[in-house]
Amino acid sequence: RQALREGFEGLIFCALDFYAYLFGGVLYYEEMIRGGGQIADQIQRVKKILIIKAMGIGDVVMATPVFRNIKTLLPHASLSVLVAAPVDSILKGNPHIDKLHSLPRGLTSKNIKTMIGSLIDEMNREKFDLIINLQAKNLSSLILNKVHARWKIDRSYYYRDKITDVLVGCETLKRSGIERDLDCLRRIGLEPKDKFPEVFLKSKDIDKAG
Repeated sequence: RQALREGFEGLIFCALDFYAYLFGGVLYYEEMIRGGGQIADQIQRVKKILIIKAMGIGDVVMATPVFRNIKTLLPHASLSVLVAAPVDSILKGNPHIDKLHSLPRGLTSKNIKTMIGSLIDEMNREKFDLIINLQAKNLSSLILNKVHARWKIDRSYYYRDKITDVLVGCETLKRSGIERDLDCLRRIGLEPKDKFPEVFLKSKDIDKAG
């Protein structure tokens, strides 16, 4: 009605007002809903966490500060980790991990149901509160989509992913992989205490190496 009263200029201003409200709503959703604030407000209620890092041995070792900081900041929470075999062997002595899951070799998006259907069922029975996929790839994102959880984070270099609850973002690729992984914790109100990677070896492994 205002647009009709004021003519063409009124129509233009009404259209601009509409788009201002629309984009304002989008910005509110991105910042308040996908900004991690909802999880941060309830982070102490999180009891079961799954971390996915289906990458090579170097990437998995660089992710160990995430495991340690979660157990330091949320000592009451149970931490499960999903990695690819045979990389899982580097984490078997890690005291910060309560349960370790392994993906078999030769796994693809086409054979995922036949190869790890039972593993997905097992993880679903754990009823996770939070799942963090530290490096979004087609396969790991597909696994994330199949495992149930109250909240999911799918860290991507490309800023957004349709199945994630928290938009982590990536200001620059010049920052280390450790920092980018730890950004997932920062977004949900967990400020890391330290950043060094670690590997726990058995005495026999140390003797053999010596």
